[in-house]
Amino acid sequence: MSESRWHEATFLGGGGNRPCLDIVYPDGQVSRLLDLSPGQSVYTMDRRPEDDSLALGTRAGQIMVISDPRLGDGARIDTLVQGAPVLSCCWTGDGQLVASDLAGRVLLWKLDDPSNPMFLDAGKEVICALCMIEKDMVAGLSVAGSISLWRLNSSRPASCLASQPPPCKFALVKLEYLASRGELVHPGRDGELISLQLDGDSPRRLNAHSEDFYAFSLGEDGPVTAGLGDRTLKVWPSPMEGAAAEYALSQGLIQLVRFPDHPGLMAAIAEDGSANLLEINGGQLSFHGIGSTGSYRYATQVMSPSQLLSAKRQKAGQAAADLEAALCQDDAAAVDTCHQRLAKLGFEHVALAARSAWHLKQGEYLPALRHSARLMDILPKKDTRSFQSMQRHADLLVRYGLFDGAMKLYDQMETLDSTFNNPLGELKNTRDRLVDLEIIVDTGIALDEIIQAHTILDSSFQGTYILSKQDPYRCPKLPCHNGELADQLNRELASAGRAFQAHAAAVKSVMLSCNSLKIEEVIKLESPSDNHIPICFGLLISTTMSHTNVTPMVLMSWLGGQGYRENNRDALGYLEHLRSQDTHLDYLDFAYRIAMDFVRRMATEAQTTTAAAI
Repeated sequence: MSESRWHEATFLGGGGNRPCLDIVYPDGQVSRLLDLSPGQSVYTMDRRPEDDSLALGTRAGQIMVISDPRLGDGARIDTLVQGAPVLSCCWTGDGQLVASDLAGRVLLWKLDDPSNPMFLDAGKEVICALCMIEKDMVAGLSVAGSISLWRLNSSRPASCLASQPPPCKFALVKLEYLASRGELVHPGRDGELISLQLDGDSPRRLNAHSEDFYAFSLGEDGPVTAGLGDRTLKVWPSPMEGAAAEYALSQGLIQLVRFPDHPGLMAAIAEDGSANLLEINGGQLSFHGIGSTGSYRYATQVMSPSQLLSAKRQKAGQAAADLEAALCQDDAAAVDTCHQRLAKLGFEHVALAARSAWHLKQGEYLPALRHSARLMDILPKKDTRSFQSMQRHADLLVRYGLFDGAMKLYDQMETLDSTFNNPLGELKNTRDRLVDLEIIVDTGIALDEIIQAHTILDSSFQGTYILSKQDPYRCPKLPCHNGELADQLNRELASAGRAFQAHAAAVKSVMLSCNSLKIEEVIKLESPSDNHIPICFGLLISTTMSHTNVTPMVLMSWLGGQGYRENNRDALGYLEHLRSQDTHLDYLDFAYRIAMDFVRRMATEAQTTTAAAI
């Protein structure tokens, strides 16, 4: 038996002439753990959450508590006498065991005092299935269709829920609890799958099969059910609404259990007691035989959910440490391998967060954004544990001028933590009254990188950005407003007598950067061409009591449209053409020379006028 594969496996409980306990692995390998005495057909099993103990409930009315099934015949076995065929057994969070039998008894066993079990009041109804809800609460489904909830400090039920009666082969009925939805699920009669929320009013009834069935398996991605009479396997969406994917079976099934860490792979027990592996891959169902001909009745995962999670966390911790080491060594192949290990364990978010944080620390912002974007797709936004990753992603969005997306994340963070100081609070408070103003984004980052960031986020690059700007030209205070300057500049442009034409206009804009928001009036010199030219020359003019600062800028306004990949590819191509000295660059040279000559002349005139006045 492979110790390292123990967590992946499934127990099979046998009956008939040779009762037994077997273990089956995802590759179909089967190992015999225990041979049981005649009459000890296994009706039910449950794994103790705290350790390796396994409880077997048998047809002979006994409960066998096996200290560690891995030891096989060497394991210590304690026998509890229930007194009638055991229909279901269930460990509690504090190590006690609840069991129900065909005579209608529900007993709470304390292993340190096995001679004095507590009788739990089931209202004279036979409880055919049990499951743990909380550490100190157990649910029991009666053959009449009621569900009792016992707090283990009292023999009387804390409450009773109205559900639907299960099918008539009571020893085959299972009751399962989906903790993420607070929902109990069990088969009903006439092919129905019943789900009942603990705080709900009435059960939901899903018409799963045409006749009674018993085999089902829950999962966050939806339940799988298998018919006994109609011989079909159905995969349902989550929640249990809409059409199911349906597959034909060669015989009906009585038990169905998923293998941990192997999506689509299940151990199935057929109505004749044979066991097979079923695998759904690419929409196709395949059957794999196992190396055993036992007559099986019951199947369950080797590890309890809490044990499985603990084992996964331990393995994930080691994989995360290996990932950090691989990142430090710049070993790309090892990094990818560790990432895949974490993803297989269900901890891909750990890999993505680590890789994003590492690249950010190295100043590699695009790789950091790529991993952060994938992380945002899988993280729950309402979980406080997501806060740090959300802030890292929002800060990256701000870096690339993607303020709308960043603002949504910051808003969600404010909901999670009322003390959080929103870095875009000023923009949030003023954006409504600025809706009619053009936004000019000034990130100080190359536009090529900004466009690549849009592609990583599956979005189209668009808007007005500062492509480049020079240091401010400081001069004496100019004597007129920007609108008058634009009019005079237009007269200057008209007399230039060149092939290039441009029109100047003073435009009130919002200058938006990573850490500031300012309303400015920019003089833009745009080509009057009928065809849109993405670039233009601009002058940012700010005046104080004593002087004027003039900042020459090149602006790029991209309209977007079409598919984001094609759009962003075209934007990158346009930037490359600019660097190749095409006509638009000649236009910028012309606009710059005319505009700056005009500004210098206006500054000289202003200085002369001031000197004359003195």
